Amino acid sequence: MRPYAGIPDAERPGLDVQENVALLRRFAYIEQRLCLLECGHFPGTAILECKHALGRHAWEDGQHADALRRRIVTMRTSKRVLEECPDPALSACMDEVERAADTVELLAGVHGVIKPALLAAYLWQLDTTNPVADFPTARELEIIVREEARQLAWASEAITEVAGAAAARAALDAAQSAGGFAPSPVASAAPLAPASADDPPAAARGDPAVGLPLSPEAGAVERAQAWQSHLRTFLAAAGGVTGREARCAAEVPRSQERFQISRHPRRDPRFTIHFQFHEPGDPAPETTEEKLIMMMRGRLNELAATENPASAVYELSQAADGLPWEGLLELVRHMWDEARHSMLGQAVITSLGRDIREWPLRIGPGYSYLSVGPLERYAHLGLNVEQGSMRYPPGKRQEYEWCRDVARNRLAAMYQDYDWADETYHTQIARRWVAAALKAGAVGEEQPDEASAGWATLGGYARAVGRRMAGNTQAIARAWHARKARGETLGPGDALPSGEGPAQEIDDEYRQDPEIALTRQQVEADLRHAE
Repeated sequence: MRPYAGIPDAERPGLDVQENVALLRRFAYIEQRLCLLECGHFPGTAILECKHALGRHAWEDGQHADALRRRIVTMRTSKRVLEECPDPALSACMDEVERAADTVELLAGVHGVIKPALLAAYLWQLDTTNPVADFPTARELEIIVREEARQLAWASEAITEVAGAAAARAALDAAQSAGGFAPSPVASAAPLAPASADDPPAAARGDPAVGLPLSPEAGAVERAQAWQSHLRTFLAAAGGVTGREARCAAEVPRSQERFQISRHPRRDPRFTIHFQFHEPGDPAPETTEEKLIMMMRGRLNELAATENPASAVYELSQAADGLPWEGLLELVRHMWDEARHSMLGQAVITSLGRDIREWPLRIGPGYSYLSVGPLERYAHLGLNVEQGSMRYPPGKRQEYEWCRDVARNRLAAMYQDYDWADETYHTQIARRWVAAALKAGAVGEEQPDEASAGWATLGGYARAVGRRMAGNTQAIARAWHARKARGETLGPGDALPSGEGPAQEIDDEYRQDPEIALTRQQVEADLRHAE
């Protein structure tokens, strides 16, 4: 019978508690910063697959940071140190990673420099620490290594597509170096490509997605490699991930200013982009399949609902009166849920043999959310939009029943069942943390005027936010359509207009916007017929 409960290398000298805590503090700090910067870059990321992956990676990295933080405080260490940076040079390194100019640099830096080095450090720690004395750490690291290896397996393909194979080399090598922790070969649908009139329908091509791989944009390969070389000097200045490597001077930072999230949400250029879901003249769905596709287009377009908590997490993490880590982590969960909802819309439409590029992506709600402060936008999503979708009828329950009883689509019904469960939980997150923030006074410059708005309750605060957002949305929509009429788009250099005067309150997006689901009348009529 094997000794030591089957744990090998029990007689290895390993690391002492002080050494272990010092390493875990660095690991937790890096994972936490990765989580936050992935949230911050979400609105400015256009490629659909990258948006979805950022949602997953931000949530996993947040879970990694949290697990390591919980382990640290069990080893004679005060919780207070978790809020302290373990090394100013490490902070400077992560600040520079945040300053990625676009998706090319973001993937090249995060997944081509930091994560490969982090995975190597985890594997070294597992090979060094005593697996019996430090079993709690080893168990957490085994889970983290497995997830990081999967992330890098995905990233090696993604970086190759946007920046060339050379920039992806470190990610691929790191994923393969995980040994027994390495993931199975990545099973992925064929990637998206620019739509062409010559493309055969997806079903005719015999693939589950829609086209050919992306090609690196002009200069992307050189930019990615230059950015990786630049970031490696910052990582070397910090002594590597562990802090134990020889240090050398870093290059001059790109800027002395902190990264700022984009106020101009981006959508995948392989799609037609509309401000709102419907444009004048769009036909109404008639058949059950058309209605199902319309509902799933609502899910696919939950990109703005993902940008909302993502951007709120980043901005609140930077605010002196923002949320504590526990609150930010719950908002990251909300972010990842919304990214998954977008993916489930894609999956159902694809399962019907249709090309998701047949329909436009909408960008208006993203602009609307980013026109107000982080707490405001999150309060609107959780307390107006998602709380409104709990009403029955119509609500999330009726969407699920329609998919089950009318469309009779098992995949869609299953997805809507989980969507309903997720959004029930989101309303709890919003009530908990918006209330905590308001009680602590963490509303900052975006605080509505209490005397005129009358927000004595959470609902009152959310409705005051809705009125402000309605005016902003109308003003931004006019500017967006004016640019579109000239063949132009709003861009990072454009100031966003704000609403003036009274505007119709955005109180219940489920009821007012048919893109969220079918209209209430359609759903109820179909369900009565099914009975």
